[in-house]
Amino acid sequence: TTYDYSATDVFEQSGSIQGAGDGVDITVTFPTAYSQKPQVLACAQTVTTSNFYCAVHTITTTNFKVRQLTSGGGGGDTIGWRAIGQ
Repeated sequence: TTYDYSATDVFEQSGSIQGAGDGVDITVTFPTAYSQKPQVLACAQTVTTSNFYCAVHTITTTNFKVRQLTSGGGGGDTIGWRAIGQ
């Protein structure tokens, strides 16, 4: 666990996107850019396939990539995301 009590101007952005299919990366652009790379979380909001997972990667100050992974193929499920940073 990391704490930074000196941080100022911390803000949060969130949204949802439609998955593009098993193993397909989707680039999500932040509505407002961060001055430093934020922390990003993503999870399933609606799931129509079994064993649904989300993988967040390639985070920058302006966007990130998320990949939907399912054991049964499929795709098109809703993925919710949340970013917190400066």
